[in-house]
Amino acid sequence: MNHTPANSGNTLRRLVQDPALVTSVLILWVLLGLFVLYPLVWLLLRTFTDGGTLTLANLLITLKDPNHRQSFWNSLLLAALVGLAGTALGFFFAFTAVRANLSKAWGTVLDAACLLPLISPPFTTAIAMIFSFGPRGLITYDLLGLKGVTVYGLTSTLFSEALTYFPIAYLTLRPILTAIDSNIEGMAFSLGAKRWRVFRTCSRSLKHEATKPRSGVQKSID
Repeated sequence: MNHTPANSGNTLRRLVQDPALVTSVLILWVLLGLFVLYPLVWLLLRTFTDGGTLTLANLLITLKDPNHRQSFWNSLLLAALVGLAGTALGFFFAFTAVRANLSKAWGTVLDAACLLPLISPPFTTAIAMIFSFGPRGLITYDLLGLKGVTVYGLTSTLFSEALTYFPIAYLTLRPILTAIDSNIEGMAFSLGAKRWRVFRTCSRSLKHEATKPRSGVQKSID
């Protein structure tokens, strides 16, 4: 659909005629500028200026520090692993919700369980990990009697962030899986194919293109 100047003018007039909408848009832009744009501009100025002159010295100092370089590569590794793990977990839940013939009640329970990590504060997952699997955790220390266990590291962070962000993959993939026609899988079953072969050759192929962009979005969020 082509957007003509007349259509843009009508949209602008409708916007002006709705004071509540104008106020909401202005508030959103002010918040965006205050909490996103202003910190970014301030950070760039502190990075590339020194005494009012442009310089790369601050950036070079950071790049020469091996600890900063290691942190950078660790962040990239974590983002990639969280993207893969979150997408796989979201696909598993979405596939279960669509193809397991769940009742409406169980479907609602599954939706609530998947959305709970998304709407809860991000630090709650980390606190739950520490209280459950930390040095004095409920599971590691009280139930299993393990001592000297550490929960801090790549594995625990990956687990925590994958649980936090997989609902985004679930919300994206579920309508995509619902819209995919299952007749191809039904024909494969009618030809005598086993369930694993149907999933490997038909189901996975049909959903492969849907999971690739989701994984990229997951990494960008991380």
